[in-house]
Amino acid sequence: MPTAMDNLFGRTHLTTAAIPETANSIDALMNVVAIDSTGQQATRSIPLRIWTPIEVDYTGLFKTVQSFDPVPVSGCIPGGDIGRDVTYSESTSETRTRTFTFSAKLSGGFDIKVVRLNAEFGMDVQAQVSSSSSKDLQISGKILPREFGVFYRQTLQLERRAKLVSHDGCGNTQGLGEVIVTDWVWSPDLAKGQMCPPLPKSNLQSGKLF
Repeated sequence: MPTAMDNLFGRTHLTTAAIPETANSIDALMNVVAIDSTGQQATRSIPLRIWTPIEVDYTGLFKTVQSFDPVPVSGCIPGGDIGRDVTYSESTSETRTRTFTFSAKLSGGFDIKVVRLNAEFGMDVQAQVSSSSSKDLQISGKILPREFGVFYRQTLQLERRAKLVSHDGCGNTQGLGEVIVTDWVWSPDLAKGQMCPPLPKSNLQSGKLF
């Protein structure tokens, strides 16, 4: 309901700079100047945070949702009579593709650009990932005299989850659900045994769903 104060001030719509495609929000500063009938004035600066209609909040956490059976990626490596130092380097690569899905239905014409998802997750959420470029696959070990060694590699499927939060024009927030990115990593292992063949059994666990 209108009041007497409403007639003293003109109403206007505030316009801010555009929020970058890779950001959820920007900080702005609104300066308010009041001047009385004698010409005296007072100034106040009000800090504001301007949000996108939908915020993507990713904390960096992830979980393993599935592991696959370890597979041998080398032949039998003999330790010989004096033993041997070995280092694994990827020769048979495996490639997987990252994907992302939403666990909530986004309506109202809202669009979350992939470039913003890439910025929040710190990766290309649609990129192909290859074991040949995985730094975690570097492994060295020593095969003792009269032992045999075999390198294994295990594929792990990860889930990276971010919360989706809506912001309306009145400053109200509401949880909308999640965006889920499927990611892939690889684990190496050096298995050793007294005979080869048969191949020594990997120290990695068999594949399973978590």
